[in-house]
Amino acid sequence: MKRNWGAERCEWAYRAIRPRVLFEELLEFGGELAIDYDFYCFDGEPRFLRVLEGKWGSDKRATVYDTQFRLHPAKLAKLPFHPVSNERAAPPNFGRMLEIAAKLSRGTDFIRVDLYNLGGRVVFGEMTNYPHAGRRPFSPPEWELTFGSYWVSRR
Repeated sequence: MKRNWGAERCEWAYRAIRPRVLFEELLEFGGELAIDYDFYCFDGEPRFLRVLEGKWGSDKRATVYDTQFRLHPAKLAKLPFHPVSNERAAPPNFGRMLEIAAKLSRGTDFIRVDLYNLGGRVVFGEMTNYPHAGRRPFSPPEWELTFGSYWVSRR
């Protein structure tokens, strides 16, 4: 309660938030913690997603897919995640997840929309304009250009 996580992690939007304790639903399905589906959206168009498994455990796994759920070699550098061991199929209601991510991101040049799919029940996680405070590059480096190529400034 005494740490200012916004200041420590250089995330200006969180610096002035008064610390509080919040409780929320434990997101699990079949006894396992929910899988994160992080959609990278550009002006209402989801382009890629990162699937995170075991986010809070010792066996963290993250893999990048396109919106057709085809595996891509991109990853966020300097994060302690391993790729998933096997390519997985799209989750139930994946089309609905894409629709929700598109609708939530419409009118914003870039935003990451995080969703969960609990046996077909889509649950909202968060939205962020600067994942990891913008300090985690994609690897290999050419993916920085790929992701950035979809970003069209409105200024």
